[in-house]
Amino acid sequence: MNFSDSIKYIFENIKNHKLRVSLTITGVSIGIFLVIILTSLVEGARLYVLQEFLELGSNLIIVLPGKVETTGAMPWGGITKDLTIEDYVNLRNQYPEFKIAAPIVVSTEKVKYKNKFRSVAILGTTREYSEVRLLEIKYGDFLPSKNPYDLSYSIVLGSKLSKEIFGAENPVGKIVKVGDVRFKVKGVLKPKGKMLGFDLDDLAFIPVKTSMKIFNKNSLFRIVLKAPSNSNIETEKTKVLNFFKKIHRVEDVTVITQEAMLSSFSLIMKMLSYVLTAISAISLVVAGLGIMNIMLISVSERVQEIGILRACGALKKQVLSIFIREAIILSSFGGIIGIVFSFFSIAIFKNIYPNFPVRTPIWALLSAVILAFLVGILSGFFPALKASKIDPIQALSKR
Repeated sequence: MNFSDSIKYIFENIKNHKLRVSLTITGVSIGIFLVIILTSLVEGARLYVLQEFLELGSNLIIVLPGKVETTGAMPWGGITKDLTIEDYVNLRNQYPEFKIAAPIVVSTEKVKYKNKFRSVAILGTTREYSEVRLLEIKYGDFLPSKNPYDLSYSIVLGSKLSKEIFGAENPVGKIVKVGDVRFKVKGVLKPKGKMLGFDLDDLAFIPVKTSMKIFNKNSLFRIVLKAPSNSNIETEKTKVLNFFKKIHRVEDVTVITQEAMLSSFSLIMKMLSYVLTAISAISLVVAGLGIMNIMLISVSERVQEIGILRACGALKKQVLSIFIREAIILSSFGGIIGIVFSFFSIAIFKNIYPNFPVRTPIWALLSAVILAFLVGILSGFFPALKASKIDPIQALSKR
């Protein structure tokens, strides 16, 4: 029996057992579908967050109060100090190469205009925050001063906040209330969207010192610095860390970089992708067991048929190859169907969520193809081996 004859023989058997074959193929299809869909969604999430980080700006260094330790507590007798405006000013004076930096204070309050109001996050900061976060102005201007001690009552509205309170009207020059304190609208931002779950369109910005005064705060939430583009980000991070260690006399701040955050997130997403692929592969193992079971039943039902093949001169290795090929064909059909349905589902997902960058990694697609092929070989080998060992005389004597 040559190769083409064996393929015809296999497809004849498949045609005679359509229901059984359909159920077998479905198991493999689901497994391949899950492998591709889950890895594509995880890869999409990774790309989405990468895009969000890039939109935040580049070369960012963030200073947070409190030391994040992985191997023990703060040294004996150490007292954690808050971040203050004085810390920010001294840092800028010590390292003038940080040409763009901004202190940040965060509070929540109602912004009111006549009978309309909206509860939003209020960011106390300076003019440089717009440069750090690459914010664009639709109307007016951003906060007027880079001076962190500025006590003016200017406010800049996010696009969504402005629309909720003023509609399509240009609100520059209008007076709004933050709580019970009157502020003059200085500007409105262009729509920016959400960044890492933080909606910049639904914020208000006021001078940092004013924010600390009206919300009775004595410390900063964080300090954001933009390192020079030609500098080594880790060197700049060490500078900042050593500065606070010197003035606070203890290492009581956490200094993180944009690159470090992104690297950590990418590693987590990559590990998650591998774990989900492994979980999805379990369904392929189950599908493989299903193929093996179906093939064993098929062998037991086709004993006389196998006996005739052997009597007509088919060798053991030819019988072995016929059943292995049949298993491979079944799993390959399942793999193709799974791939087609996964791409179809991804296309639908992209239409529903056009801003989410779903992408199927090449390694996931290759893994799906290889897994489908391996499932066929491994699940078909034992039934094929059993079929090849059938004695033709005993097989033909069975009724």
